[in-house]
Amino acid sequence: MPVHQPVIVCLRSNYSFFTPKSVKKGSHMQHLLYKLSLYFSVFFCIFISCFLLINPAIAKTQQKKLHFDSFQQYVDLALHGKALENFKEVTKDVKNNIFWKGKARRNKYQSAYKRSLPYLQTLLKNDIPDFIFLIPYLESGWRPNRGRKNSDYGYWQMVSEVVAEIKTLDHASKALKTSDANTIRSDPKLSTEAALIHIKRYYFYFRHVANFAESDAWLFSVIAYNWGAGNVKRALIKMQTEGVVKDETDLSFASFYHYLFKSSLATPEDRSMRVALEYLPNLWNIALLIQGKNS
Repeated sequence: MPVHQPVIVCLRSNYSFFTPKSVKKGSHMQHLLYKLSLYFSVFFCIFISCFLLINPAIAKTQQKKLHFDSFQQYVDLALHGKALENFKEVTKDVKNNIFWKGKARRNKYQSAYKRSLPYLQTLLKNDIPDFIFLIPYLESGWRPNRGRKNSDYGYWQMVSEVVAEIKTLDHASKALKTSDANTIRSDPKLSTEAALIHIKRYYFYFRHVANFAESDAWLFSVIAYNWGAGNVKRALIKMQTEGVVKDETDLSFASFYHYLFKSSLATPEDRSMRVALEYLPNLWNIALLIQGKNS
């Protein structure tokens, strides 16, 4: 480091002053060994000083890394019985799609995770479960120009109509309000800000309007992000009209997911429903892949 260079220069210029008499009278090799030991001591002190200075920053960065530990907690709270069995079955069915590696023995989701960290680790929020940040890996592979501009586009694969609506909200940042939809969707920070606002609106509805438990509300929000809130709401209504549940008090994410599983089997031609069913299991497998787990 430049700050230490004057010290080294000083030691060089005053080498004869600091050298003991016994070394001065010795051989050239003794002079060389003493000089090397002196330089080693100086550089060792510099190294220790630098390490102590940067180590807290390293620790802070490690704390911010995405580990997706909350996913397990939410799944444990929200899924049980037949719904949990369905979730495990679908997770196993789609596992190879997530863990597959190309000719270069690289996995696109691991690559997406590594590319995203410089951005996402600065955007973590206490009011957003970390597993929400798995979504752009599945949606775009963390690519800015994935998709079509007149449809799903960008990191989080959002449509321009939703972005335009988000820009009008009071709590949207100035940068979000003054940027066009294509710029927002292809910018890592702006697209993430917009996506989180969108998902939090879903969460507010499922948690505070529909009065689901917190774990259920977040998982509903993830499904709604992919399938649309309208489809989720219609499925919940059909569950009541078809007598799947006695009344709305019996509704839960577990009963919904089991209903989604059975409905998908009954209507295999409904591709969007199948994608909705596989959405959480795909995210789950991506989390396992990133964590270095295989099951």
